[in-house]
Amino acid sequence: MPGPIVVSPQPGDEITSAWGTSVAKALNGIQAGTASITFPGGSNASAVLTVTFPYAYVAAPAVVASPQVTSAAYIANIQNVTATGFTIQMSHKDAANNISAVSLPCHWIAVGVLA
Repeated sequence: MPGPIVVSPQPGDEITSAWGTSVAKALNGIQAGTASITFPGGSNASAVLTVTFPYAYVAAPAVVASPQVTSAAYIANIQNVTATGFTIQMSHKDAANNISAVSLPCHWIAVGVLA
């Protein structure tokens, strides 16, 4: 006996609630953005920024962030992830040396089920 016929979405198809509310929310639960983080300069330089999601999740989503820099001297850590947002803490790996004040973009992506 043949299995069920599965109709796959095609590239460019809009995912709507006609697919079922839970499916649409799961597939649309990817949000991304860029946050600008300003370092004050000096030694032991670090900066913290709170990001609020455009749309809330049912629970804390998975979040990944990466600074857009020309060297590997900066590290981005994700903290305090909730259904409505998270905190990015960025630091400079060479804490012993002074750095100039600088504003850096940090790209992030969150994946979860929307509320």
